[in-house]
Amino acid sequence: MFDFDALDADGDGKVTKAELEAARASRVDNADADGDGLLSSEELTALHAARMMPRIEAKTRRMIEMFDADGDGKLSVSELAAGPGPMMVFDRMDADGDGTLTADEAAQAGSKWHGHGRGGHGPHGWRMFDR
Repeated sequence: MFDFDALDADGDGKVTKAELEAARASRVDNADADGDGLLSSEELTALHAARMMPRIEAKTRRMIEMFDADGDGKLSVSELAAGPGPMMVFDRMDADGDGTLTADEAAQAGSKWHGHGRGGHGPHGWRMFDR
């Protein structure tokens, strides 16, 4: 989604292609740390990180609110383990319930969840096990 009011630079209640292009040019100018008129890989990474930071911070606050059992504003390993996450995914993958994962169980779960979007399914869910 875009911020209509921010794009409507002249406040006439309409967004023109020129206003849209000016907003895009401004975003590039702001991200162009070295002023060369081009966005390097590092500058693009910084741009994406800055745009994602409010969501990351909000998610962090929600996690602490949900799982901080002792109210210290920090999460321990045991507090994190109490919530949904890798252990819940592990349990779902452990088809025979023996507390271990075989390569077959992991492959079967991967094919079952592949392409099902977020929430622990598909390629997003496997990241829970990444370091």
